[in-house]
Amino acid sequence: TQMPYLSLLGDTIIGAAGSSNYNALQVTIQHAFTSGLTLLAHYTWSKSTGLNGGPGGTSFSESEAVDYGGTNYNSGGVDYGNLKNNRGLQSYDIPQRLVVATVYTLPFNKGQKLAPGNSFVRALASGWQLAPVVSLQSGVPWGPNCGGMNGRCNIVPGEPMYVPKSLQHWYDGNTSVTLPDGRSITPPAFTHLLYNPDRYTAPIVKFPNGTYAQDQYWYGNTAMYQSGLHTPMLANVDFSLQREIPIHERLRLLVRADATNAFNRTSFFPSAVQGGGGVVTD
Repeated sequence: TQMPYLSLLGDTIIGAAGSSNYNALQVTIQHAFTSGLTLLAHYTWSKSTGLNGGPGGTSFSESEAVDYGGTNYNSGGVDYGNLKNNRGLQSYDIPQRLVVATVYTLPFNKGQKLAPGNSFVRALASGWQLAPVVSLQSGVPWGPNCGGMNGRCNIVPGEPMYVPKSLQHWYDGNTSVTLPDGRSITPPAFTHLLYNPDRYTAPIVKFPNGTYAQDQYWYGNTAMYQSGLHTPMLANVDFSLQREIPIHERLRLLVRADATNAFNRTSFFPSAVQGGGGVVTD
């Protein structure tokens, strides 16, 4: 009864505290050429960082876990004594992005260098516009998941992030490889090995019957998004071919064909280490 704020005795007050920063250099180039080509290029170089994180805010980035004051009440990656220690990359951080859009009027109109001599053929071929759009951008940050109370892993000292160059290729599911620490694994079929799975670990506990399993009641001390870990870059090309045909003073017919991801390029995204025994792939 001597405690202040009796109405809150035994309760927990939750407050929001944090900030985010986005810094970027943006460059745009636009030019219309006399040859019928219009060019628009936009480049962005940026970085997105922010505060917050922990098991109750896993949608936010966080820095290395800090056991503030030698206690354990803040386990899970948040130093409540100094929020600046929890700054890290945001999940939407894309360091570089380039988009180039062009519109080119095909040189088949009357008086142009590739204009057909036959008037009928020229009428069919003229007026067409080709408009490709090329998009190139860096991947987004990611981090492995080792389960536990906050999904984070612990980093094994001395273990490299990547496997040797000689091991970075596609596997058929029947080929075994030796990791830098000497452990042998067999990557699944259609797997491209890139990251070293033994860089990250989860605590193992022994049960009374003598069996071992991953500890489910622990907090990993890595950041949500590991420095240097980004998903593969995105490269995409779209095409558009169109022609506008005048039919009447107020009526025009638009003929258009679009191709999205014209080269059918597949985008790969990393899969995290699951259960402490998986393989980190790209």
